[in-house]
Amino acid sequence: MNKGVIFIISATLFGAAGTVAGYLIAKKKYLAVADREIESMKSVQKQHDENILKLYGIKQEPIKKETKTEKPKTKPVDSVLPPKKNNQKYVDYTHEYAPGEHSRESPVRSTSGVYLISETAFAESEYNYQSLQYYDEDKVVADMDDNYIANYLKLIGPAELWEKELKLDGKAIYIRNDNTEMDYEILYENDRWSDIASPSQKSAALIELDSKQDENGD
Repeated sequence: MNKGVIFIISATLFGAAGTVAGYLIAKKKYLAVADREIESMKSVQKQHDENILKLYGIKQEPIKKETKTEKPKTKPVDSVLPPKKNNQKYVDYTHEYAPGEHSRESPVRSTSGVYLISETAFAESEYNYQSLQYYDEDKVVADMDDNYIANYLKLIGPAELWEKELKLDGKAIYIRNDNTEMDYEILYENDRWSDIASPSQKSAALIELDSKQDENGD
């Protein structure tokens, strides 16, 4: 082989090897410079943080490493102490709110044919029905349009029959009137009728009360 060709090949190989070696050396130097720059920046940041803490008078306490301590093994309490006796007496706090002798599920009858019925009996009834409102603050029975009803005794009976049950329920009770073949839903309103009714409704109520008194007087 010609010496000139061998020389050219050798020079090419040595040149490539030199290039690779130069790249590796440059990379190593670059990484070293980068590491020094990072450490320098960390040092500057740490000094900055310390200056801020000193400026505001904040003390930085060193973080203590937690050391796990094994708890001494003890025998179960049940195996050492005798079982405690329960000296507390049972108190039925629901007794005050329990249903009385006349449950809402069974009708509470009156001598006038007007009596309380359950919600189920109301829903399954073949009687016509009407919804009324009872304003507890001023003891007023009104229809759903807030019109005063003075003769409610003929419809739903006296308040002694249903007022207590209505207050306990706080929502609604149901009354059946066999005399008129009507069922009534009485809705509880914890409010004053006089604050709800319009002036014309109040005037109509006065007229109805006057006529009722005249009937009673006759």
